[in-house]
Amino acid sequence: RNMELAIKVAKEHKAHVQGTICYTTSPVHTTEKFAEMAKQLADLGCDSVCVKDMAGLIAPANADELVKAIKSKTKIPLNFHSHCSSGMAPLSHYAAVLAGADILDTAFSAFGWGTSHPPTESMAAAFKGTPYDSCLNLELLYEIGEYFATLSNKYRVLFTAETTRPSINVLLHQ
Repeated sequence: RNMELAIKVAKEHKAHVQGTICYTTSPVHTTEKFAEMAKQLADLGCDSVCVKDMAGLIAPANADELVKAIKSKTKIPLNFHSHCSSGMAPLSHYAAVLAGADILDTAFSAFGWGTSHPPTESMAAAFKGTPYDSCLNLELLYEIGEYFATLSNKYRVLFTAETTRPSINVLLHQ
């Protein structure tokens, strides 16, 4: 309900409004409650909804279950957003798409993995030739990826192991 006015004003200005559900795990954060949140956001006028797994906690089976539950309650586009902190995000992204997710958040490989997103290039390649093919040109993605790899080297000293490599420790300690 605290988003109602903001959504109304944004819609008056013809903006695309994406409601966001922050994913976490706990006894009170259930698939059913997340799906109901999505329905409430759609009922408030959101144009799309995003499941935002900022800590990289969602497992592929949970992504499948959650996406199916949300899609059963609302017909607006579903954006799936997960970080690679635990290492499961590429698998969870894949499961989410097979379950009906419409949009994935990714990052070019030079800046992907770790606390970032699954690599754009890898996700595009994983769906090549399937009904979920993004139709992105893999050769061009490679070229763009190489540009960013060169650029990322300039900032490599700022990257810590915690931000660049997955660790299941995030699952153990949330």
